[in-house]
Amino acid sequence: MVSAATTPQPTIACTLSAGDYRERLKEIRGIARDALKSYDKKGLVLTLRYDASAADRVIKMVRREQECCAFLNFAVREDTRQIVVSVSAPAEARLAAETMFEQSSRPTAIVATPPRGRTGALCILADIRRN
Repeated sequence: MVSAATTPQPTIACTLSAGDYRERLKEIRGIARDALKSYDKKGLVLTLRYDASAADRVIKMVRREQECCAFLNFAVREDTRQIVVSVSAPAEARLAAETMFEQSSRPTAIVATPPRGRTGALCILADIRRN
């Protein structure tokens, strides 16, 4: 009998410790406060638009989020005026994504309060692309 090889799916959870989580929230809130221009949420996709002057900080944040929340996918594109980050979650991560994205209506806190008993930040990235 031949079995099909399967690629293990990333765990739908953040791997940050409580202390690292607090520091990440501080970083994300600072970038949002300083540079977030607009945002919108459609289903399991959150799109954040930052001023281009924050490109280095945003790229660093996204890469760090990729390390702790591999179940999310990111696309990053930038031009002379802005850097746009689109964060998407797979259907099986709907509850986690909705929890993380629910605070998107508060631009200075585009981060999630983790579900009770869990740590986690706005973890975002299985794949980063700069166009």
